[in-house]
Amino acid sequence: MIKSLQLVAFDNPNPPDYGGAVDLYYKLEAFHSLGVKINLHLFTYGDRNAYGPLYDFCEEVIFYKRSMSTSALLSEKPFIVKSREHPELLKNLAQNPSPILFEGIHCCAYLHREELKNHFKMVRMHNIEHEYYEGLSESSSNILKKGYYHSEAKKLKRFESQLTHADLILAITQKDASHFQQYGKTQWIPPFAKPFPKVEKTEDYVLFHGNLSVAENYKAASLLVEKVFDNINAKVIIAGKSPHPTLVSAVKKKNRIALISNPNQTEMEEWITNAKCHVFYTDQNTGIKLKLVHAIQTAGHIVMNDNMLFDSAFADEVELANSWQDFSDILNRCMKSDRPKPREGMRALFDNKINAMQILKAQHGE
Repeated sequence: MIKSLQLVAFDNPNPPDYGGAVDLYYKLEAFHSLGVKINLHLFTYGDRNAYGPLYDFCEEVIFYKRSMSTSALLSEKPFIVKSREHPELLKNLAQNPSPILFEGIHCCAYLHREELKNHFKMVRMHNIEHEYYEGLSESSSNILKKGYYHSEAKKLKRFESQLTHADLILAITQKDASHFQQYGKTQWIPPFAKPFPKVEKTEDYVLFHGNLSVAENYKAASLLVEKVFDNINAKVIIAGKSPHPTLVSAVKKKNRIALISNPNQTEMEEWITNAKCHVFYTDQNTGIKLKLVHAIQTAGHIVMNDNMLFDSAFADEVELANSWQDFSDILNRCMKSDRPKPREGMRALFDNKINAMQILKAQHGE
C-alpha cells in the first residue's frame, strides 16, 4: 500500500466550496487519516490564499504560480494545462521517488516526461474535459467565452491521448471510466465529499442549490422557476453563490420562492441537511455533481432528471422526473411523505476512507 504520495493540485482546495475543491480537500483529509505522508504541489492564482488546513494534512506544501499570460492562451496545449506548466514542478517531482497523483488533466503537462518514467503515475479525471468545455461553449451567450470554450474543447480532445503515459486513470463516474479505458488501466473512484450529520427530521421546503453564477446552474434554476415551482404547494428555497441577474429577476416575480444569496458554509449545510425535498435538473450528462452527493447523505427526498443519474443501478433510490409536469407532480407527492426511498447503495459509494484505500492499494494491484 502507498505510504507516501506526491499530489499535484490544480488549485487550492481550501475552502472546499466548489466540486473539484471538495473532492480534493476530503481526499487529502482521508489520506492523512490513513497515515499517508503527502507532498502537495499546489498551483496558486486568484484570491484562494487560505492554506491553514493543508498543513494539517500534508508533510510539505510547495507553491507554484499559475501563468495567466497570453502565450499560454495561444499555445497548442489547452490553456488549463499550459498555464500549469512550471519547470520547478518537474524538477521537484523527479527528485522524489514517491508515486504521483495528478489532479485533473490540468496538471498533466509533464506526464510524458522521461524524468518521471520510473514513478507510479495516477491521474484523477473529474470530467471528460473536452465534453465539459463543449457544453460550456454551447450554453454560453458571451461570444468571446463561447469561442474560448470551443477552442479549449478541441485542444483538450487532442491532449487527452497523453493519458496513455499514466499507470492508472481514476475516473469519477462509470461512464467516464468506460471512455478512459482506451488510454490504459482505469478505475472508478467516486468523488470525495464532506460527511453530513445524520438527521431524521426535515423541514417543509424544497431546495435547489449550487453555484448560481455558473450557466448550467442558473439556467436550470430559471427553468424550474418558470416551469415547475409555481405548481408546488410548498415553500421553495434556491440557495447558492453569486446568483446570476437572470435568476434574480425571475425569482422577484414569484411569491413563494426565496433566493438565498451567498450563504456561508455553515448556512448552506443547514439548508441542505434539513430540506424535505432536493430538486436537481441538468441538460449536461457530465460527471457526478457534488451537490447530489451531499443530498444523498440527508433524510430528504431527491427528485431529478435522468441526466443527473450517474449510475442506472441506483434509479430506485431516487425519484426520476423527465418532464416539467413530472417534476411538479413528484415534488408535490414527496412533500406529503415523511420518508424517502432508502439510499443505502448510494451512500455506501461515498465512504471517503474506503475510496482512499482503493487508491492507495492501486500501485501493487492489491
